[in-house]
Amino acid sequence: MASIVAGQTAAFVAGGHNFWILKDDNGAVVSQIHGWGYQNGKLQLNAATGDLVATTNDIVDLSGAYQQTVLQGSFTDLKNRWEAGKTCAEMITANEYSYNFLSLGSSFNSNNVYSTVGKCMGLDGPRVGNALFLPGLDEMILEQVVIEYVRERFGLSNVDDDDLPEPSVPQTPETIQMPVAIVGLQESTQL
Repeated sequence: MASIVAGQTAAFVAGGHNFWILKDDNGAVVSQIHGWGYQNGKLQLNAATGDLVATTNDIVDLSGAYQQTVLQGSFTDLKNRWEAGKTCAEMITANEYSYNFLSLGSSFNSNNVYSTVGKCMGLDGPRVGNALFLPGLDEMILEQVVIEYVRERFGLSNVDDDDLPEPSVPQTPETIQMPVAIVGLQESTQL
């Protein structure tokens, strides 16, 4: 049975880097979604500040990582949710947010990406692992209207999240950057 898994690795001294993992029917890792700090176009592990990049093609070593299965089902069913999460990750990167490991002001970190991508997939990201310090956890980057739009595009609109937290940076459907695949859909659909 395939699964979507919440993962956490250590960050700094007592912090955690939360991310998502997609596993196939045999339990093999197919994909991961991370939020990273980049400086001058290069990934900087343990960066304090930089550019926020939500990646969908990095596979990190999971030995030593905490993992918690959040959803199981057929790979085909889970792949649709995963694609919704990837779309939100692409939107986050396209909007060129600032990265700050403490998630201060209008800057975000991996835990913001984890929480936002989880909501896009219609999942609540659990607190996984033993990190004492998780800045950005449960704080959204994208606005609820944007998350709902992505869910609708992927047939996940039946997920009810009236209490979805508001993002730290104000957005409107007119100002949020959509990936190219979504822009074409946006022309025929009102948010």
